[in-house]
Amino acid sequence: MAEHDHITKTDTLGCTACDKLTGRDRTPAPTPEQPKMPDLSAFPSVQHRIEGGKFVCPGDENAWCHQYPEDDCDHEYWPCGHEFASHAECWIKPWIDATDLADSYAGDEHELLLRDEDFPDGDVDWTWEGEYVTFDYAPDREAGS
Repeated sequence: MAEHDHITKTDTLGCTACDKLTGRDRTPAPTPEQPKMPDLSAFPSVQHRIEGGKFVCPGDENAWCHQYPEDDCDHEYWPCGHEFASHAECWIKPWIDATDLADSYAGDEHELLLRDEDFPDGDVDWTWEGEYVTFDYAPDREAGS
């Protein structure tokens, strides 16, 4: 095999002999396909609420928020490649219940000091923030409802 007189290592890029020698001439192995989130559009969405200082999901096993992987995959890793199944518990509720409501509340700052039982009852919207869930009252909520 002929020796090459390259001045720098970057000079070897594009040299057919060096590419062959280092394996750069090979076709790279295909990357595995990333799992895709299943289509859950056939499952109805439900309106979550705060009632008596608790986050409430009125849904059942047929609701969209009750569809998640059978194993214990953390939500931040979904889709994880595991099959989704119906569950009795909403996947959002444990995230909100794990802390005080004030820790998950994304609304007005003055309400961050409220105790759980002082949060007004009403419909809420939730948001997945990448590592945790926050909630805010639905825009059409009437004061004190």
